[in-house]
Amino acid sequence: MDKIENLLKIINKAIDNGFNYCEWQYYTTAIPICGLMEGNVKQLINTNYYKLLLLDKEFAKAFWGEKQELIDKNGICFHCGVLNLIQPHPSLGCSHIHYPEDCDVCRNKTRDWQYYMKSLVLEDDLITYYAKFLEK
Repeated sequence: MDKIENLLKIINKAIDNGFNYCEWQYYTTAIPICGLMEGNVKQLINTNYYKLLLLDKEFAKAFWGEKQELIDKNGICFHCGVLNLIQPHPSLGCSHIHYPEDCDVCRNKTRDWQYYMKSLVLEDDLITYYAKFLEK
């Protein structure tokens, strides 16, 4: 899948989760027509406005949400990679199936979108980073 297709899917996922793309576009870009036509997405990429979009905290909240599945299909924590062989400790505020001290998300009790945003700023390719979460 190319950059345009991925960005289109990423934006659509955020819109489906409540992100107001038209409002963001109106206040942030010089693109006059609101819409997710391929030409508009190309323009977002060519002007680098897509970086502003993908680094926007409201966009991230809509894309990843406040709560996310924490364990993948192999039983590995998405956040820290710990296998879920240990029982959760709800009295400590941990929703993982391992000890909260093993995972900074549990330890700091940050929301998922915040965790992903911290990782996102270290990435070279923002679109590829977001695209990893499209099928989850």
